[in-house]
Amino acid sequence: MPKVRFNRLPAEWDYKAGDGVLKLIAPSLKAADQYLESMIEPIRTHEPIEVFLEVRGKSHSVQLPVKCSSGSGESLTREPKLITNVDISSQKDLAIAPDRELILAVEDCEKSSAITRLKNSKVLVASSQIESTNGKPYDEVVGESLTSLWHPDELDRLMTFLKRDNRVNNYEYWCWKWFYEDGDWIRRRQNLAAEVFQLLDFRGVPCRFSMGVTNL
Repeated sequence: MPKVRFNRLPAEWDYKAGDGVLKLIAPSLKAADQYLESMIEPIRTHEPIEVFLEVRGKSHSVQLPVKCSSGSGESLTREPKLITNVDISSQKDLAIAPDRELILAVEDCEKSSAITRLKNSKVLVASSQIESTNGKPYDEVVGESLTSLWHPDELDRLMTFLKRDNRVNNYEYWCWKWFYEDGDWIRRRQNLAAEVFQLLDFRGVPCRFSMGVTNL
């Protein structure tokens, strides 16, 4: 087993090593993105080594792109960010992407993005930027329904396009946003644009995938 040298890991992190595999265990994808760049010093080895990232509480592991010339003793190099193999611009690629890749694509997006169930608009996965379009904090959005923020006519209009074409790009619409005022949550109208809306199956149920949602 090659020797690996760490900087001190944050308290929430852990790791496992064995059989030429180094597994880093992060408490969340956001934490992984923030700390991965600085937490590992260059790894030197005379043998190839695989590096994996596991996000605690998630059902997937992510292989980080690591390069090593066998027998050369060169430092391993890697990309600083988590990488997903999903091509968001490809309707076909998105439709057949594994759940773990869809999770990465959404959670690592720098704009508001989500996967919601068609049945009840329940948020199954979201990016940390979901608050910018929802109004409520991320941890209060995931697991909750967005039905109260959709005007029925606007949702029907979107679903008409999606049922016909399965996907729409650069779609403009309006919905409500939560604002906390005087100790209570109120709704106000906002105009939005989404880079992508697409129908797909996630965790075995029909869902609506939204990516790159921003305020107009």
